[in-house]
Amino acid sequence: MKLRKSAVFGSILFIFSSFFLMSCSNFFLFTSKAKSNKDISDKDIISDEVEGGRSRKDPFLQKKRPFSELSDDFFVYLLENEPETIGSLSVGYPNSGSLVNGVQMPEDPRWDVVNSQESWGTTETAKFIITVADKISKKFPDADKIHIGDISYKDGGRLGRHVSHQAGRDVDLGWYYKNGSNQWWTKASKSNLDLEKSWTFIRSVITDTDVEMILIDKGVQEILYNYALNIGENKAWLDDIFQYPKRNNRAIIRHAKGHRTHMHVRFYNPIAQEAGRRAYTYLVDNKLIQPTRSYAHHKVKKGQTLGYLAKDYRTSVSAIKQANSLKSNVIRAGKLYRIPQKSGIKMVQEPISIPERRLPSLVLAD
Repeated sequence: MKLRKSAVFGSILFIFSSFFLMSCSNFFLFTSKAKSNKDISDKDIISDEVEGGRSRKDPFLQKKRPFSELSDDFFVYLLENEPETIGSLSVGYPNSGSLVNGVQMPEDPRWDVVNSQESWGTTETAKFIITVADKISKKFPDADKIHIGDISYKDGGRLGRHVSHQAGRDVDLGWYYKNGSNQWWTKASKSNLDLEKSWTFIRSVITDTDVEMILIDKGVQEILYNYALNIGENKAWLDDIFQYPKRNNRAIIRHAKGHRTHMHVRFYNPIAQEAGRRAYTYLVDNKLIQPTRSYAHHKVKKGQTLGYLAKDYRTSVSAIKQANSLKSNVIRAGKLYRIPQKSGIKMVQEPISIPERRLPSLVLAD
């Protein structure tokens, strides 16, 4: 079996080309292969059950059905023999999921990756980040690097203190600050934010990508909302995308405590999500993902014991030992250990649909 849990795409060019080929040429590629193969028959506390504030049965959803021309048998054939034609798989949900065939954000002059081990995402997530970074660099050639924080582990799953970030679709991003003082994890305020660059970045995320939501502290929302209004943005559009000031439940930009130092962006991934949904049974049957148990990854601090970890994560010492092939109760400070979790990867039942992008021109004034 050739399917790998993850694959490093060596360059930005490959990320773009693979995404382009999948999105534009899948039908012709897969149809020709089918004809030639006679053996193949035809707690961020956000609910993952209703994404983007809309039910998946919402009639206004834009239907995007990657791989809809493929039979289940041929889809499995590609998974086993040509996984690169499927690309990244975002399996399950952001709060209970896994990442297969992920890509690692490459080094680039336009951004700074905070932790390379936690910078794995889907091809689509990487492409969206690059799209927005391109817009900033073209409009502001001398802009400081944007900080890219946590995305996912190489294989997804529980990421440190995060509840989400499990399926390659979530990314923490820094702000642009005045006077070149771009420091990761600095609290944003009216006095230190470079509002022009920060708003341009957020605006591009909303208008140029398939964004599901952006988590930003309500105090920072107020600053950004007022800035956008003052430069002439459509007020009706701002009221539609911001949770501030009307507590709009279907807003893209939503309040979350602790998100003054950074923004948390979650993207829709029409290709990777649908691929993950279609591949779920195959991945479970071949024990490539665990449907009833997932793992957190804990970096041990000085003084912590197996008993402490078991109590903190509500599991047992023996379960932790088994997950890490430990023969004794000794653990080492500074080392990363897998901690079994009771909640496993949930199966997404319905085909993936995403809303149309909320563009200013599509929102009418009151």
